[in-house]
Amino acid sequence: YVGEGGIAFSEKNSEKAVIETMKNISGDDEERRKKVGASLVKHLHAFVKDVEPSTEEWEAGIQFLVEAGQWSYKPEKRHEWMFLSDTLGVTMLVDCINHRKTGGNSTEWTVQGPFHGAHQEWP
Repeated sequence: YVGEGGIAFSEKNSEKAVIETMKNISGDDEERRKKVGASLVKHLHAFVKDVEPSTEEWEAGIQFLVEAGQWSYKPEKRHEWMFLSDTLGVTMLVDCINHRKTGGNSTEWTVQGPFHGAHQEWP
């Protein structure tokens, strides 16, 4: 298969083939979106190549994502990806990165989720 980027998709060059299709992204934040999108594709493809899931395993993973969309009790206000991000600790990590403590008088982050507890930070 040759996509919009003009590169034939194969196991060996899957990332490049997909990322090349992103060249048409435009807008005020075009470069940032391309960088984030390319990184996401590289890491996701690396994960799949590392794990080598069977078709059945991949379908189970997709089903998990579908079910994650049904977890929220108020889907009009809180959507599946946000909830999944919270569950996997990604929301907290993004908050930590964007609000790094820079002194003794800073306060805790607002998102504590399932990882909050009276324990010492590690390491």
